Amino acid sequence: MQLGEVPEVFDWRQSYDFERITQSAEVNQRVTQAKAGAGRDTSSLLLDLIDAVASPMMGGISSLAIAKASQPLTAKLGFKTGKERREFVTLPPGEVLANLAVTLASIEHSITCVTFGDNHCHIRATLPPDLRAMEVRLSVNIDGAEQGMWITATAEAEGQWYDWGKCQSQLDRLFTGLRAA
Repeated sequence: MQLGEVPEVFDWRQSYDFERITQSAEVNQRVTQAKAGAGRDTSSLLLDLIDAVASPMMGGISSLAIAKASQPLTAKLGFKTGKERREFVTLPPGEVLANLAVTLASIEHSITCVTFGDNHCHIRATLPPDLRAMEVRLSVNIDGAEQGMWITATAEAEGQWYDWGKCQSQLDRLFTGLRAA
């Protein structure tokens, strides 16, 4: 930086850069609080309990291991279920992405991919298995519009015909979190 040059100020509320947004002090604090308050889903805990009880009856083989081995096979057969939802919000892009980071932090997730441009951001994540579905892939697109943002989210469970409401409940939870201010 040269003398007299003004440093660039990053306004995370107007940005589509997910990583820089989550590194800002305010958003990072919210994400940390969400992670600290996150507990395991009762459905995940129940899955662990059932697996512990059933494993001895199946020769010591975990039912989760069996499901993880069979899911790719049934996915190749074309079994798939999922839900998609699209909503318009009047929040700035950075607020939406910060709320997304907080919402994802409050559940067990793994972000697998983030891409962004001048007027959009695409985030992919996976949600952990529970009694309703094995791994669910979550895809969130945030596209800028004249007066707000279009948010399109898809939750898919491959290798299953039915997810017992997991995809819909995760999308409900996601959109509730995205609208939170």
